[in-house]
Amino acid sequence: MVYLSLPEVLYFSSDRRCVTAHTLHGSYEGYYQLSKLMESLPQYFYQCYKSYAINLHYVQRIDTKEVHIQEEIIPISAYGHRSVAENRAELVQRKSELYQS
Repeated sequence: MVYLSLPEVLYFSSDRRCVTAHTLHGSYEGYYQLSKLMESLPQYFYQCYKSYAINLHYVQRIDTKEVHIQEEIIPISAYGHRSVAENRAELVQRKSELYQS
């Protein structure tokens, strides 16, 4: 069993029931549902795609349909009855709110 420091998690990715935590020090896998995991994560995590939840503190660049975190490019999708543009706008807003407080 590995305990993760959430501030050191760059992002979570999921493939079926396997969730991978990508951290500053490596990657760790476990059997979870990303949707259930999101319920317990702090507000600085944002689900930008069905299978990705990102730590807003590590977002370096937000493009039209993708987010850059270190060397990784993570897609922004249209999901949950929202468009890509709406999800991108919320992502930009939430990231800016982190640095205002």
